[in-house]
Amino acid sequence: MLFHLSQVVPDQGVVTLLSRRQLLSAGGIVGLPLVHGLLVTLPCGLDLLLVSLLADAFASRTRFAGVEFPLAACLGLLLAYGTCRSYGATVLLWPRIQATLHGEEMPSRGPKYACPTLHRAGDIRIPEETVRAAEYIRAQSQPQDFVFNRLSFMDGGDLMFLANRRNPTRFDTLAELTWGPQQKELLADLRRNPPALVLGDSYGAPYLDAETLAYLASGWELGQTFGDVAIMKRRAAR
Repeated sequence: MLFHLSQVVPDQGVVTLLSRRQLLSAGGIVGLPLVHGLLVTLPCGLDLLLVSLLADAFASRTRFAGVEFPLAACLGLLLAYGTCRSYGATVLLWPRIQATLHGEEMPSRGPKYACPTLHRAGDIRIPEETVRAAEYIRAQSQPQDFVFNRLSFMDGGDLMFLANRRNPTRFDTLAELTWGPQQKELLADLRRNPPALVLGDSYGAPYLDAETLAYLASGWELGQTFGDVAIMKRRAAR
């Protein structure tokens, strides 16, 4: 993929073309933590211009006090200093650089999987309660089963991913249920694809209407609790 800077900074005559290879090269000079910090602290157009300046400076050298320096390295250091002085850098950039220097953020050198039963986790460190909850979901359901996530706000996405289970509805969070027709659609989805498990036992109002709350209360009961996450299982048929 190629980016033409004239679309971002027209008629400046600084850089005409920026390629993916140049971006990667510039990232190697400045350091990945710095590039990450720049992307979140500076405007997109300025990010692109500064990185492209570094890329174009690879073949250039400059003299200072009689000593010749690579221009790209000088620009990289100047850019690092300027970014550290900018708003947000002390929160977003400097901690990431320190974590890299201390060995807390780096390419993995350990085993391929940290959780042998949860391959989707890779070798990421995951809280023990989250691991146990995801393992419980996998043990109490089949790959083709549905799991309904009724946890609050954005919670539950990690469990759905780690357990590799599908939601029976298109509404991934209850906050998406903003009016009556959507609530009716959710209830129809639950009845069409009854979930084997339900994440959460109390959160719902005002996003779930009374009919949906009654349907969940009558069909599912507490299976097990992991921290503040209750996992409901289907009631035994009478």
